[in-house]
Amino acid sequence: MLRIRVRLESSGLLAEVDAEGHAGFARRGRDIVCAAATLLLRTVARTFEGDSGYIVEGSAESRGRLHFSVRPATGTDTDWGKGVTEMFVKGIDDLSREFPKHIELTISND
Repeated sequence: MLRIRVRLESSGLLAEVDAEGHAGFARRGRDIVCAAATLLLRTVARTFEGDSGYIVEGSAESRGRLHFSVRPATGTDTDWGKGVTEMFVKGIDDLSREFPKHIELTISND
């Protein structure tokens, strides 16, 4: 099972993501559920990383673990980041609801 923990700031901005495991929908390398989740996770991290108003720190391990945190730089208008967060949360939540035996999603707010 793929376990994904998402922590949001009270404002709704993404603060931290931790994902570990594999979905187990199909064998490794052919698992469309794992591929979809990985695409969403990597895309949200790289989207924030590509904006100079955000600081992204984290790591990805080849053994099915990804962890990163996001924080706005001083003076950053966070409306853009909240939009990115909403899109990510909607996508990962929809995926976990469609494949509940393969993805365990926990979302918490500060």
